[in-house]
Amino acid sequence: MKNLAAHILMLVCLACSVIAHAGRQIYLTPEKLVYPYPLDGTMTIMGYLREVPAGTPVNISVSLALPDGNVTWLNPDMEFHVTEANILDEFPFVAVPLAKLFETDGSKIFRPVEEAYGDLPAGRYVMRTVMSGPGVSDSSEAVFFLVSEELLPSIAETPRPIIDSLDPEWGDSGSVITVTGRNLRGLPGLVEPDLIDRLQIKVTLAGEELQLTDMDPEGTWLRVRLSAAPRTGDMVVNVTLPYWDMLEQPDHLGIPRVAVFSSNAFPFWAAPVITGIDGEVAPGGSITIKGRNFSDDKLANQVLFNEVPGTVTEADSESLKVTVPAVSGSSLIRVYPVSNGIPGRVFTVRSASPAISRIAPGTLVPGDTLRISGRGFGEDAESVAVYLGGVPLEVLSVSDTSISARTPENLVHGVYELTLVVNGFETVAPARVIVVPVWQ
Repeated sequence: MKNLAAHILMLVCLACSVIAHAGRQIYLTPEKLVYPYPLDGTMTIMGYLREVPAGTPVNISVSLALPDGNVTWLNPDMEFHVTEANILDEFPFVAVPLAKLFETDGSKIFRPVEEAYGDLPAGRYVMRTVMSGPGVSDSSEAVFFLVSEELLPSIAETPRPIIDSLDPEWGDSGSVITVTGRNLRGLPGLVEPDLIDRLQIKVTLAGEELQLTDMDPEGTWLRVRLSAAPRTGDMVVNVTLPYWDMLEQPDHLGIPRVAVFSSNAFPFWAAPVITGIDGEVAPGGSITIKGRNFSDDKLANQVLFNEVPGTVTEADSESLKVTVPAVSGSSLIRVYPVSNGIPGRVFTVRSASPAISRIAPGTLVPGDTLRISGRGFGEDAESVAVYLGGVPLEVLSVSDTSISARTPENLVHGVYELTLVVNGFETVAPARVIVVPVWQ
C-alpha cells in the first residue's frame, strides 16, 4: 500500500505538465485535482461550451478512464457505463460559460457487470470529452486523483483554480490583463498563509510565463502584464501548494513537497504583429507578410495599406500572402494587419515606384501618341498621370506594364522631360522626348 501511495504522490507531483488539455470549444474538468480516498461526497464537474455557431448539431461524449483500466462513458441519464455512448446526439449547440455542469460519485459509475463501484479505487483518473459536428472537431482532457487523505493533508481538499474571464480579452505587448475566477491562489486556510505568495502563482500565455503585477488575497482575481512579444494562445493559472509527505517512518520528520494545480485554459488573443515583408509593395503585386498572431482563416484577416484594404489570399499564424491595392500618398506606405477583429501595430515600408524601361516614339509631333513600357503602373487609368515638361497628356489606356498617352495638338516643339505619376508616386523617365513642328 505504501508503494502504491508513493507512486500516486509522484504522479501528483509530476501533474504540472499533464493535468489538462483544454479545447477551445469544449472543456470539462473536475473542480479539484485531488479528492480524498475513500470518496465521501460528490465530484463537481465544471466546464464550458463556446465558439460554435448557435444551433449547429453536435455530438458530445464524455469518457472516464479509471485506475483499474476500465473506461466508462457518460450516458443521457448522467451515469457512467462501460458501453460507449454520447451524452448528446445532434444537439443544437448552445454556448455555456464556465459553470458547474453536473455532479457524480461512485454510485453513478458502473463496473462491466453493471454494478456500481461504490468506493472508487484510489489512483489516477482521466476524463476525456469529445465534440464533433459540421465544421466542429474539438476535445479536452483532465486528470484527477483519489488519494488517502492522511497522505496529503494539506491539499486533499484544495479546489482547482478556475478562470472565468479575462479583461480585456486581447492585448499587445505590455498590456495589463485582469484574470477573474475562483481559487486563483488556492485556499490559504489549508496551509500556512505565508507559504502562498506570488512566487507560488505562475500565469502562462501560450506556454510563456507572464509577470504577475497584483492579486486579490481571496483569490478571485489576478493581474498580469503581457511580455514584449505575446502570442495568441491559452491563459493558464498554475498554483503551487506545499504539503508534507507522510510516508516516512513514524520516527522521522515528514518531507515538505509541492503539487501544482493548473486552471482551465482560457483563450486569449494577442494583437497581430508584422515583423517583415517579402516582395515589392507595388499596386497589383503580391507580397508575403511575416509576423505572428495572424488567424489561420484568411477571411479573418485584413491588411490595410494607407487605410486601403489589400486582398489576403493565403494565411497561417505567422504569415499572410496579400495582393497590394492601389494606394495614394508618399513613397512611404503605412501597413497594418487586423486579425480576428484585433488591430495590429503599423509597419512602414517604401513603395516600389513605377519603373519606366522604354518610351516610343522618341521623336514625335504634337497630337501623336506616346507608348510607355515598364512595370508597376497598375490597372486604373484614373490613378495615372503623364506629363511632358509639366504639360499633362491624355491617358488613353493603362496596364501594369504599358501606358498609352496622347500629346496635345498645341504642344510647343522642344526637348521634354517625361514624368509619370502612379497613385501619387512620381517617376522621371531616363530618356527625354523630342517634339518637332508638324511641318518638319
